[in-house]
Amino acid sequence: MKKLFFIFFLMLMPLVIAHAGEEPVQESDGKQVELTLFPEEPHAGSMSILSFEVEDTDGESVTHIDGFLDISKDGEILVKDYELHSHGNQFSMSYKFQEAGQYTATLTVQPSDHYENEKFDSIAVIFYITVEKADITATKYLYALGIAIAVMLFAILIFSFKKKKSL
Repeated sequence: MKKLFFIFFLMLMPLVIAHAGEEPVQESDGKQVELTLFPEEPHAGSMSILSFEVEDTDGESVTHIDGFLDISKDGEILVKDYELHSHGNQFSMSYKFQEAGQYTATLTVQPSDHYENEKFDSIAVIFYITVEKADITATKYLYALGIAIAVMLFAILIFSFKKKKSL
């Protein structure tokens, strides 16, 4: 039984290791904007989450801000002024990159219309996102992992059923 758990652990390790790393941070007027991608390396045809976090010149979280996101590839604007509303100091959106290549994400951050007393000058930052070709092998790996788990569960059920029957 310990061997089964060890094999299962080894099968999951590439999934854990693939998400390690640092996120890009851009600075404008002393404010920092951090982009986090999930998955960290987006693939063409798969949904990705872009999440932005904003800090002021003192490194404190900035709240009550709105953002507008443009996404372009090879000079063609794919998303124009997509309105993002902050959740605390973070924005996020889901996006499916249609093809592999270099994309540009331009985020403009400004004070929220709902909080007129917020003292925050508008800033714009640019992030470059590399999208990999569709990862067919990862999909096959996940299918194989699912089948292996199903077979393992089926074997455990049969084993426990036979054990009950013999008692």
